[in-house]
Amino acid sequence: MSQTITDFFNYRGYLGTVEFSEEDNILFGRVLGLESTYLSYEGNSLDELEKDFHESIDFYLECCEDDGIKPVTTDIALVQSQIDSNSQQLLKRLTQNKNRYLSDDRNSMVYVNRNY
Repeated sequence: MSQTITDFFNYRGYLGTVEFSEEDNILFGRVLGLESTYLSYEGNSLDELEKDFHESIDFYLECCEDDGIKPVTTDIALVQSQIDSNSQQLLKRLTQNKNRYLSDDRNSMVYVNRNY
């Protein structure tokens, strides 16, 4: 079982989640907004987690450069608010297509618009 902490990392224009796995007793996260690439990271402390997040982004950008591929960039909006569940479901449906992603927890919603 994992539980999301209401915080995000932001580095070089990329947003990553901060989550905790009770089962594995480790912090982990994933980079939001990358459609065909799944970037994850982990650490035993927030400092380790953030360091691994930075290294994951740097590695992704280096691989794109080495392969001559333009990296996906994102426009990120983090909105801190209380939104009722009906509105959350509507927003999720409106943003579920190949260029948008909406993630939410109890206190925040993240909207990511991918730019290619």
